[in-house]
Amino acid sequence: DILTNKVDVVVCDGFSGNILLKTMESCYQLFCGLMAKSAQASGNPAVQEWQQAFMGSLSKKADSGKKGGALLLGVNGRVVVCHGNSDAQAVEQAIMLAKMPS
Repeated sequence: DILTNKVDVVVCDGFSGNILLKTMESCYQLFCGLMAKSAQASGNPAVQEWQQAFMGSLSKKADSGKKGGALLLGVNGRVVVCHGNSDAQAVEQAIMLAKMPS
């Protein structure tokens, strides 16, 4: 149900969650690579232009830097967990998330 967009929240332990996250990231990277290779192989500039526009739009929606992190539940207080490869924008967004009023 996660991949078919039937759920809004997934609750799991850290180990399973990390496996899920890494798998989803790998699938996204694979998809992006396959789309780029397919558009390039077509030799059609219109297809290549469409692919770049589509992937640009998708990248904006999938940009983890805009979210910053995820709330860690089950602790006393607010904890935001950032991804290991978070950039400055992601850390800033995570701090803003942590500072939000309860």
